[in-house]
Amino acid sequence: MKVFSLFIVTLIFFNISSLGQTDASENINSTNNKRVKNIYFELGGAGVLQSLNVDFRLGKTKFNGWGFRIGIGQYNEYTYSRFSERRSYNVLLPIGINNFIGKKKHLFIVELGLTSMYSYKYQEYTQYNSLRREHKMLFLGYLNTGYRLQNKETGFMFQLLWSPVVNINYRNDFTNSRIIPYWFGIGLGFQVFK
Repeated sequence: MKVFSLFIVTLIFFNISSLGQTDASENINSTNNKRVKNIYFELGGAGVLQSLNVDFRLGKTKFNGWGFRIGIGQYNEYTYSRFSERRSYNVLLPIGINNFIGKKKHLFIVELGLTSMYSYKYQEYTQYNSLRREHKMLFLGYLNTGYRLQNKETGFMFQLLWSPVVNINYRNDFTNSRIIPYWFGIGLGFQVFK
């Protein structure tokens, strides 16, 4: 959780400091010559349960076109039975290349990416008074397709995605399935300019 909080503070600091940096020859009221960045919170999607993401457009004059996203997510699991107690702490890093198709504020999203997940699990067996610890790196591939509302005037961003996941570590204990086709994501955020 400390890593997640530090990531949020760092993002806010760098984006606030970059807002004040403008060139004298730049027209401040015009957004046509500025690179678009979005900061958004996503439930589901590439961050599995929840993630905080930054999305960049590669073209300086576009709200659409090619770009990339990077984020950080976290979730915990806890199970308890009469004989054992199991806890799991997971940190996820979704990274993807995307393309936004559309002219105005309604965009179609296509994104291909990889989510790396560091998982720390421990299980305590009360019956035997023993403890088992396990560290794993897992990788999930994903393909996002969906809709994004990108309001250029207010900076509000909303997206709804179908996000099928390919479990690259099929035999390494994430799910019982290699492909999870029924995964979805919803994101809310705002845009800032470089």
